[in-house]
Amino acid sequence: MRLILIRHADAAPPIAGQADAERPLSTVGKEQAQQLARFLHRQQLCPSLLLCSPYQRARQTAEPLQRICGSEIWMDSALTPTSNVEDAYNLLVQFQSLPILGCITHQPLIGHLAAILLRCSSLSIAIPPAAALVLELSRQSGQLAATLLAFYPPARIP
Repeated sequence: MRLILIRHADAAPPIAGQADAERPLSTVGKEQAQQLARFLHRQQLCPSLLLCSPYQRARQTAEPLQRICGSEIWMDSALTPTSNVEDAYNLLVQFQSLPILGCITHQPLIGHLAAILLRCSSLSIAIPPAAALVLELSRQSGQLAATLLAFYPPARIP
């Protein structure tokens, strides 16, 4: 299975009194989300399902993928910034039979999830906004393990 881990695109700065979950994408972030969706479509990396944090900036990052790739969006609270990495991992396991699965979440959770899947959980992986990691998942000793196939930071996404 291919897993595309995506950090939400650039978010607008927080506004006093606004809940973190309601922060939208910035103007730059909206363009990044569009570019990422078009890029993944051109690379034939359209996920059939996008697991997505319910936070507004993650949902807004998912919407262009839904329009351009036809991906179904599944919101899950296991993908919020402060979620437990084990819960996020268990969510991914549920969908391991799909050929291409997308997952849109936040830092630090995405960095922890990538580190666990790549079997380097002692590292802290910083992933920039609007970046995508393409992983090939397999079972090793009963656990999901990943091989990194590609890393697309926003600067490399035309």
